[in-house]
Amino acid sequence: MGAYRYEAKKETGEIIESIIYASSQEEAMEKIKDMGYLPVKIGDMLSPDSVSEKRIYVRLDNRVYVRYKMFKLKTKNADDIDYEPEVAVITKNMSAGGLLLRTSESLALGTIIDLSLELPEENPVQCLARVVRIEEIVLDRDYEIAVCFLDLPNLERARLNRYVLRYEQ
Repeated sequence: MGAYRYEAKKETGEIIESIIYASSQEEAMEKIKDMGYLPVKIGDMLSPDSVSEKRIYVRLDNRVYVRYKMFKLKTKNADDIDYEPEVAVITKNMSAGGLLLRTSESLALGTIIDLSLELPEENPVQCLARVVRIEEIVLDRDYEIAVCFLDLPNLERARLNRYVLRYEQ
């Protein structure tokens, strides 16, 4: 799995630029089309360092409550899915692209979670997210876990970005 920077045209004709995670350029192209965009340009796979250095969204160092559940397959049948118990944590920072959570338990890299971000005075933001980075905080015996949003609709991403921009110092 890698990150690809791309440009795509919306139905309105507006050109957007973003990053998409996919196994290949062809898969990235299909994902962009599935989102309803017309791909204009897809770059080569970005190195992990360049992805973290070139943030698309403003990050807000703010504590917000998050509830998440991990998926658990009951059998080998992909349709037979259950959830682990819900976990409540607080964000360390957040953006319209993802969150940094502080937890007492580690999650495996690549884990998909179903999360609900409780924004003060607003409706919660609910989506799936993937664990993209884990760092153990040895002194506190905690973990900082970075997740990127997977299926956040554009309207919800825009609402979250407006929230971040409103409270940015």
